Amino acid sequence: MKKSIVLFLTLSCLTLSSCNSSNIAATKSAGSYLISVNELQFILANSADKVMANPEIGNITVLDFSTFPPQKTNIADVPCSVTGPPTGVAITPDNKLALVSASMKINPTDKTSQLTDNRVTVIDLETKTIINTLTVGNKPSGISITQDGKTALVCNRNDGTITALKITDKKVTVSKTVKVTEPETSLSHVVIAPGDKYALATLNQDNAVIKIQLKKGVPTKVTQKITVGTGPYCLDINPDGQTAIAANVGGNNVTVLDISSDEIKVTDTIQTEMLSEGLDISPDGQWAVVSSMGYSMRKPDDPQRKDHGQLFLLQKVNNTYKGVQIINTDRVGQAAVFTPDSKYVVTSSFESRRLRIYELKQVRLVDTGIIIDVPGQPCALRIAQ
Repeated sequence: MKKSIVLFLTLSCLTLSSCNSSNIAATKSAGSYLISVNELQFILANSADKVMANPEIGNITVLDFSTFPPQKTNIADVPCSVTGPPTGVAITPDNKLALVSASMKINPTDKTSQLTDNRVTVIDLETKTIINTLTVGNKPSGISITQDGKTALVCNRNDGTITALKITDKKVTVSKTVKVTEPETSLSHVVIAPGDKYALATLNQDNAVIKIQLKKGVPTKVTQKITVGTGPYCLDINPDGQTAIAANVGGNNVTVLDISSDEIKVTDTIQTEMLSEGLDISPDGQWAVVSSMGYSMRKPDDPQRKDHGQLFLLQKVNNTYKGVQIINTDRVGQAAVFTPDSKYVVTSSFESRRLRIYELKQVRLVDTGIIIDVPGQPCALRIAQ
């Protein structure tokens, strides 16, 4: 593990002329950390899908939303990859640690190709330093942490397994790896229900979500398999424990699940756009956002190419959600996440290497004009769950 850590601390109302920072007063909020994972290995835009000419180890950007605009700190030398859902980072409930998965790495004997990785990096958010690197399963992707902060679950896509990590203060160790599906189903992301009694996980190539029983945070058995849309990737559970949403990257939609009883049921399908990778339910449980790349990844000479992605705002109504707004946003936007106070939404643009902040006003998202440059291609975005 490389020990060199580079820190840059700035105030994040920066960069473009559209950011009228003089009109935005700094205000205190009840917020905390939001992390962007930024990779420097693979070109995803313009249908290129190839290793960069001079690939490097990635980094993370930590945004501190205890004030607004947030403060920004970059931490270098964090292995990461765009391969997988934009949920390859998790923050402990006490905001002391971050865990970042690395699903792919550069082939050391051929720097124009990649190999699967098996690492999770542990970062101390108080000192802003890397404190450990763990070996888990093959191609680790989505990560989530239990409400009690004692266990993290990591999806190993190429193995069909979940690795449970034990968290004791700032010490993180591998506890147990449990097989929950076959490797070909492409286990992608896992989320833990309130109460830490069970988790839900997406099977991207099996068009399904599985319910996994937990004992002290560790998977014990799969108790149900639910068919959803085509290619479920991201998944989130409402804090009220009554509903969940799965984003289907191949189906141009999201699936709403009723999880209020032991038997989970599909209750609704909401149309979005092609490649709806990013999904997040607000901490107050009243809203959800879906980020779709659509045709913004196409080559410049492709007649179907669009110069924007799309952001969908959904409002919770009873046991489902309804679409209330569609916004054209930056190209190749993989993720969208609410801030911890549910007042803002942060979106990422893999191509332009920047984050954009929207403010939630009544039933509309309004662009604040705040754009935050990050030192890499943002491939994952999360707050403490």
